[in-house]
Amino acid sequence: MKEFGINPIRIGTAISCKVEQSTLTFQQAEDGPFHVEIQNAPDLQKMFEYLSDLDEDYKRCVQAVVYEKLRNRIAEKNMTIESEEVLEDNSIVVTLNIGR
Repeated sequence: MKEFGINPIRIGTAISCKVEQSTLTFQQAEDGPFHVEIQNAPDLQKMFEYLSDLDEDYKRCVQAVVYEKLRNRIAEKNMTIESEEVLEDNSIVVTLNIGR
């Protein structure tokens, strides 16, 4: 959220932020996804587009973290990357050589 220029505030287990005139409150279900409550949204379509962009950015961040952890584990486990391919949906296929 900070990358979008928003200043999120943690309130207990929730995360709240202001987007233009609206207040967004994110609450995570037990071991599940977040849901969001939107207050004072003058334009729901614009808010939906904003949340879609936020979701895509979050997915990219998670993918980058997982990819870096994978690369670190590959080095630790004496493996090498044979090939990497980024698919149309931006998922990554990694083929490994396993050293014995």
